Amino acid sequence: MAYRKIDRKIWNDDKFPFLSDDTKLVFFHLLTTPFSTPFGLYKASVGALADEMRWDKERYADAIADAIQHGMIEYDEKAYVIFIPNFLKYNWPTSINQVKSWLELFEELPNSPLKVKFLQVVKVIADG
Repeated sequence: MAYRKIDRKIWNDDKFPFLSDDTKLVFFHLLTTPFSTPFGLYKASVGALADEMRWDKERYADAIADAIQHGMIEYDEKAYVIFIPNFLKYNWPTSINQVKSWLELFEELPNSPLKVKFLQVVKVIADG
């Protein structure tokens, strides 16, 4: 079973409480969808995510665009790669074996500039 940590301080965030309900729900969906990985970088199209929520694509796309605009996620439309920049801040690996298991998942992702951004975030967190 896969778990994701969501800090309750999210409700005190300077932007999250002021997002639309659709955007909040989509953000939680992006954190917990079966498409996701344990490290917050994964491949999924907006259409597939909308289908999973049983929403029309336009409604989901509007909410995801709002999350992107507020810097909560990044999305590579060409490669269908989603990156949640603060994911590892709350879901850091607990063992080297966990990291090793992530490598194969990471390698399977399509080439995307978001993979480079992800590695930069890992470096910053690891150095800190």
